Amino acid sequence: MARTKTVATGTATGRRRRHGAAGAVAKNKVSPAVRFTDMRANVGAKFSIAGAKVSEKMTYLRANVMLKLYRLQHPTHPVKRVAATESIRNMKAAATERRRQKVARAVDNAARKRAQVRERRAMAMARHT
Repeated sequence: MARTKTVATGTATGRRRRHGAAGAVAKNKVSPAVRFTDMRANVGAKFSIAGAKVSEKMTYLRANVMLKLYRLQHPTHPVKRVAATESIRNMKAAATERRRQKVARAVDNAARKRAQVRERRAMAMARHT
């Protein structure tokens, strides 16, 4: 297999790291304390998102194992097999929905923390003028 340009110039996984342009503009305009809080909020959000993804993957794995075990135990019941497959599909859909909600909650919490710190800094600056 020939190497593609993105693999040769990117990271070991083949993906290039691209930095957002929006962060570069804001970095110069805020104090180090606010920047540090932004970093903390982003790290918290990233860990929450990673936890949600791991939780979803574990649920998927458990569902697949359950379905395989059921098929081994009940090889001659097509109706029950269809019902078990449908149940597993519902379990996976619920896990995906939980992950989406956790990701949305993590993003909202990070944005709220950033907004609170910026508001506090603005109030402090207003008091000193």
